Amino acid sequence: MHRKGGNKMKMKKVSLVMACLMTMVFVACSNNKSNDEPTKGSEPTKGSEATENEVAAEEVSSNSLLAEAGLTDDLRFIEPRTISVGLWNRVEDVEADETYWADWIAKEILEAHNIIIKWEPTPRWGEDEFQSTLLSAQSAPDIGYTFNNGMVTTMAKMGGIHNLYPYLEQYEELLPNMYAQVGETNIFWNFDTNEQELFSISGRRASEGLQNTATFIREDWLEVLGLPVPTSLAEFEATLLAFRDRASELPGVAEGTLLASDIVPYLVTNDVGWDARGVLDSFVPDDVTEREWFVHGFDDRRFMFEDAMKDGIRVLNRWYTEGLLWKDFVLSEPSDGQDLIRLGAVGAFHATWDTPFRSGDGFTTVMRENIGDSATFIPINPFENDKGNQRVFASGPVDRFAFLPSTNDEVVASLLYLDFMSRPETLDLLQFGLEGVHHEVQEDGILKMLPNEDWPIDQKMSGSRNFDITPLMNGIWFDLVDRDRALATVALGYPGIEAEAVLESFNLAVDNAQVFSNVLTRVRNTEEGKQIPLADQRNQIFHRLIANTLPENYDEAFDREYATYMQLGGSAIIEEREQCWIETFGDVDSVPAINE
Repeated sequence: MHRKGGNKMKMKKVSLVMACLMTMVFVACSNNKSNDEPTKGSEPTKGSEATENEVAAEEVSSNSLLAEAGLTDDLRFIEPRTISVGLWNRVEDVEADETYWADWIAKEILEAHNIIIKWEPTPRWGEDEFQSTLLSAQSAPDIGYTFNNGMVTTMAKMGGIHNLYPYLEQYEELLPNMYAQVGETNIFWNFDTNEQELFSISGRRASEGLQNTATFIREDWLEVLGLPVPTSLAEFEATLLAFRDRASELPGVAEGTLLASDIVPYLVTNDVGWDARGVLDSFVPDDVTEREWFVHGFDDRRFMFEDAMKDGIRVLNRWYTEGLLWKDFVLSEPSDGQDLIRLGAVGAFHATWDTPFRSGDGFTTVMRENIGDSATFIPINPFENDKGNQRVFASGPVDRFAFLPSTNDEVVASLLYLDFMSRPETLDLLQFGLEGVHHEVQEDGILKMLPNEDWPIDQKMSGSRNFDITPLMNGIWFDLVDRDRALATVALGYPGIEAEAVLESFNLAVDNAQVFSNVLTRVRNTEEGKQIPLADQRNQIFHRLIANTLPENYDEAFDREYATYMQLGGSAIIEEREQCWIETFGDVDSVPAINE
């Protein structure tokens, strides 16, 4: 392994198109999955007595590494090991630990590794605060995962998280699937080059899970009003004004399903930085360097780019004043905005590239039930930067962060769990489900997903492709590099949605996205514990500047608010990031090539 010394861990900037192609390989369908189905509701440990007797009869491996870990040559523990695993769930009417998927995983990993799973349901929303509380009380499950790696770092400095680096150094050969599917770059994404510490493993965003985004607009509204697809910020604003002024002509209003006052030309909820990303990203200069991106990259809502935010939020302030934004966005919850989309009241919104098509969310399918079959969102990116380029910044190929609390005394078993969850056959079952239930196989071998409303309640997927259950994989991981077959499978993954619309959105999001390399440095101490409080402060500033500031007072208000944000920690973070960059690379603007 080559983590010692930071330079060999650094990535060069790559285009998101190439990142997609590298992750798009086709999973062979499991036509015989039904033969392996567990009995619904059976306890994961049923039959474990016979399993223990069989394993006990086996000889300890002659391999010293396996023998030390108590494993046989086929990676089964001589004595059964028990680990607790945090499990997210967003499916109503069934508990996370009572689903088909939980039963299947428990049964299969018991057979594969003689590991007994104890599920610990974890709320999907507010998961970081929930898990932080458990970690502080030393009662967290043996395996957790979170979007907030800052929480992991903070708890690690308090002694609450295992340093995984020495374990990965010692047991890498036992984890071939994790290394193959997740990749060394992701595994060591948060590696501390000075202290040789790694407290979390980054999951991979693969194919459809990439955080590429696009702005979506109602195609049927454009057609009814005789408007062209907007291709610039000015044209987009003119379109929103038309949605407002001619609301009585819009589908739903004209038929009496909606009131003109229900119409929201552009949907922004309380998470403004995410919902208006297309607008805000366009104000970041075209020639931004890797160094500038790293130094100002603490906040994933771009708030540390002062000039860009000042100009971008000014646009949103004007739109709010003009009645083009949802008037109740400050007090809203994300679900409130989603309901407006389903009702057919929203003209445009920004989101992950496949959001309108997801059957579980029902943005398009439910909207069509309310408005009619012609109700359709199409992707656009009309926001040009200072050089006339239409670009949205995408995150790297990372997702949630898996971690092991220091109270976990079964680290090897936990790593084998992560490896098991990275097996192609495991991902195949969890992401595609059962033939005849979740998908059907076309003549060419492409898998076509079936409507999720027809799935048994205990077999409904939690999140797109069981995203909540696969801790180190978000999106389809294909095992054959075949772009056409991969895209065909993605396109047929949204029952009730035209395949052409799915592909158009995917391609637009990929073509307009830019990704910067991951930068490994020493621990940046000023960032510890500041992600949540600074994010809260940023959101409050967004809200005040947009909804509670008169346009003529905007400049003064922004300067005052931004100065406060800097004083609360933003300035110190920028200064330390600049120092870390220089320490690691010198006074340069780009990450040196590995062979330099």
